[in-house]
Amino acid sequence: MIILCTSIIVGTVANYSRSDPYQVFQSPYYRKLPPNNDALIATLDRMDVDAVWIDHWAGKPLMFDSKERIAAADYVDLRVYGGIDRLSSATNRVFADESPAFVFVTDLPKTSLENTLTCRGIKFNASSVDGYRIVHPLEQVDPATVAEEIETVR
Repeated sequence: MIILCTSIIVGTVANYSRSDPYQVFQSPYYRKLPPNNDALIATLDRMDVDAVWIDHWAGKPLMFDSKERIAAADYVDLRVYGGIDRLSSATNRVFADESPAFVFVTDLPKTSLENTLTCRGIKFNASSVDGYRIVHPLEQVDPATVAEEIETVR
């Protein structure tokens, strides 16, 4: 019995030590994210953005990596699907910001949000970096009015 238990433990440890740390116990969504958010944070800094609407799977690591300098909230999860707001202070910061950016986890060169903003005559800056697409309206845009566009990129 001791030999069986020992072999199971040794086998588990051996397999774990050979595993890719970014793949172990990761949800399929987290696997889409880059290993760090340095490039995203630098781009948001250049755009003078410190509040973003972003999927919570990507938003939580972004806030952690930026030491909470950047506030992130998931409008679709909270308002469309009625999710639980576990970080309400961050959500409040994003809602209160005069011009938060919309950040999508995608390699698309352009999003449906950009098409909608263009059709509405709303000026914006957009940038792509490390698997993210950043859309920063230059005037206030209520996320409720673009919820469908936000959801389609998810």
